[in-house]
Amino acid sequence: MRNCLIVFLVLTNAATGYALFQGIDEYERVRTQFVEARQKIAEMESTKTTDFERENYGQECVKWLREEGTKDGKRDGEFYLGRSWKKYGQMVFEVIVPKDQIGRKTGNFLCTFDAQSGMMYSLEGPAQERWMFY
Repeated sequence: MRNCLIVFLVLTNAATGYALFQGIDEYERVRTQFVEARQKIAEMESTKTTDFERENYGQECVKWLREEGTKDGKRDGEFYLGRSWKKYGQMVFEVIVPKDQIGRKTGNFLCTFDAQSGMMYSLEGPAQERWMFY
């Protein structure tokens, strides 16, 4: 009887240990998913652009505006990437334009890029003010 009781206790402890191990593994899996979800939410709510976004999307905005400006052959000088931030889920890049006649008249441009739709467009005047401060 005593030997049966010892075997029963050993089996019970082994089963409890296995269940505890499975519970810890499940806890770690759920915890990892929670941390990843929290990081994704923080990235979406962030108002800062990453270096990768600045280098890729920001430079594409500069390149696009440079090409649009030189199509007519009226622009002299270089376009530069200024500040950048995220607003309403879109990346916003300030593009500093050359200080030629057109540049003095229009001022700097804002270029917005929506990664979800892949659309890029530039803003100036009242629309620019709305994106800067609204």
